[in-house]
Amino acid sequence: MPAIDIRADAFTPDDLPPGFATVEEPAAQSDRGWAALQAAGIDGEMCYIGMDPDEAEAELRRQVAGQSFGVALIGGGIGMSRRTRSCSSG
Repeated sequence: MPAIDIRADAFTPDDLPPGFATVEEPAAQSDRGWAALQAAGIDGEMCYIGMDPDEAEAELRRQVAGQSFGVALIGGGIGMSRRTRSCSSG
């Protein structure tokens, strides 16, 4: 299973999801969530992507090329960041 979330270096202070004060906080939350899934026996790989939709698609395709997955976990930061909300709401 690929778990997809936004790279910490892709955030600026203006892009942070609500409730986060620093760009490191969303990454730390994502890492904790992924560690909990692995501890529960869920196997897969973490796929960190940027904010630009075209670059994100290319990176995700590169990371999962040649593999087949029945499910993908999409991190909450993708839908919660200000920049991706503005892209997906129009």
